[in-house]
Amino acid sequence: MPQPPPGFHVIYTGVGKVQAAVSLLKEIEKMRPVEVWNYGTAGGLNYTVQGLVQVDNFVQRDMIGEPLAPRGTIPFSTTNGIKTSQSNTQVICGTGDSFVTKPDVWYVTNDIDIVDMEGWALAYVCQQYKIPFRSWKYVSDYANRDAELDWTSNVQKGAELFNNECKKEIPLFYD
Repeated sequence: MPQPPPGFHVIYTGVGKVQAAVSLLKEIEKMRPVEVWNYGTAGGLNYTVQGLVQVDNFVQRDMIGEPLAPRGTIPFSTTNGIKTSQSNTQVICGTGDSFVTKPDVWYVTNDIDIVDMEGWALAYVCQQYKIPFRSWKYVSDYANRDAELDWTSNVQKGAELFNNECKKEIPLFYD
């Protein structure tokens, strides 16, 4: 990972929704940020979405509370899809606690462009604390049978692109 510009406080949240949420909560309690920026990798599902992209909306791809609520929604909750701050990219990221290596019809019917393992949880924490949240994902693979190999060879490529994006502004966090 390249050295972040001055003004950044970097945290590494770990893999998955629970680790990401807990790590961010601890930092929020200590740092009291005015804005949170997230950087991570994502598997691509929409081949027109490539490289470093800013995410507009997050949904939970693995929240399956049927028959109490449709897939992707939390039963008895009004918080489901989460819009990020300052983005109009229309890029939708499906967050879940699994590394995607095969198609899922639900992704197509719900217009999911990319998949990750932390974004929704980070966005949710920020929403609860009323902290603006922005997120960039580098499409490292195409969520297929080659995803593990592609991710391994591409994981570092997006960091430099994100670092250049960060130089335009001074946020407080990314993972």
